[in-house]
Amino acid sequence: GASLLYFGGPFGAGFAYQKAEKGATVQDTTSWQLAASYTLGGGVKLFGQYGNVENDNTRVDYDILGLGLTAPVAGGVARVQWGQIDPSTGAKRKTLSLGYGYNLSKRTELYGSYMNDKISGTSAGNNYSVGVRHRF
Repeated sequence: GASLLYFGGPFGAGFAYQKAEKGATVQDTTSWQLAASYTLGGGVKLFGQYGNVENDNTRVDYDILGLGLTAPVAGGVARVQWGQIDPSTGAKRKTLSLGYGYNLSKRTELYGSYMNDKISGTSAGNNYSVGVRHRF
């Protein structure tokens, strides 16, 4: 595998490629991903990614797309992320995540999040989380 990263001012970008040959009982895969972010005035950050994972043995591949942003809100950071996995065979999956984090100190954050996850042909699932994160 290999990856390239670039960061300059408010712009960041990356590209990653990987070829995994796993052996007789597990399928081989080839994957790549391109991602970029841009920080606007006021600390709002936009980001996106697009990639592909292909099972080299079955020739089933997955296109992966994600778009999101973070923004300072009420002393913390609000987070929004939308993503989609679109397989060449099978059901599409779409996910929307909303979150908020509030720093109690330099290393401790209170957070909460909500995620709506939908696979084509099924009902949506909803997940919630709250917690405390401490960085050592």
